Amino acid sequence: MEDFQKMIDELGRSLDASKRDRPMGSPSDPIHVVYGGADKFTSQISTKFGKTALTLLDSIAQNEKEFAEVFEGCGELTVPPGIFSAIVEKLSREPIEDFRIDFEDGFGFRSDAEEDFECERVVGQLLLGMENDSLPPMIGIRIKSFQSETYKRATRTLGLCLGSLLERSNGTLPPGFVITLPKVRKK
Repeated sequence: MEDFQKMIDELGRSLDASKRDRPMGSPSDPIHVVYGGADKFTSQISTKFGKTALTLLDSIAQNEKEFAEVFEGCGELTVPPGIFSAIVEKLSREPIEDFRIDFEDGFGFRSDAEEDFECERVVGQLLLGMENDSLPPMIGIRIKSFQSETYKRATRTLGLCLGSLLERSNGTLPPGFVITLPKVRKK
């Protein structure tokens, strides 16, 4: 428990430092958060999403004119000039603004051994993404609820992921690292 408390304290210091760099509510806050199962996460998740989105966009429209035609008949909606190229640029540069590696709904219930394995695999992918600068600007994990039924698993996952990540990275978290606590409710 003492090691867990030290880890939480270190996380708090890291988060305080990142908060000073980018206060909440700033224009750089993400407009969306993508949640994906921990077992599917790779350091190249952003690149994969970008390629998929660009392929889909290309199947719908290949230029400004075709893109505007998609929205014809949608009432008062008009497509501003340049929006198609802005979308292509955004999907090419930063298709995911914030990604949550999901050990909760997107992962489901697995054996302790399987979830422990995925914690270590995820940490390896995070380290690779930090090394290759391939992670989304904000990234983090979502653990299971702290409700009594899943409390032990939630704290174990949090401890394994954070502990291993901090240990293997010499105390460095990915920029914009976030922990999401699901289904927190007052009884």
